Amino acid sequence: MVGEDGWLTYTRQKSGSVATFPLYVDGPTWFEATDDLTQCLAVETVHMTFLTTESGKSRSAKSVASWFSKSASQADLDTT
Repeated sequence: MVGEDGWLTYTRQKSGSVATFPLYVDGPTWFEATDDLTQCLAVETVHMTFLTTESGKSRSAKSVASWFSKSASQADLDTT
């Protein structure tokens, strides 16, 4: 969950360790921001989870990994 302070905290499924990082911060100096994400979010339904299926349901950990791998391959990204 994202806390009121803007930090995202979650428990990693594989290791059980807790990860936390600031979600609302400026990007690094080399990052060139665009409004692509804002445009995508403007047309999406709001959900409590970040990665949902096309029908709006939460994805399982296994399906997220499969979806991410397939999406990366379709984008011609190196997944090794």
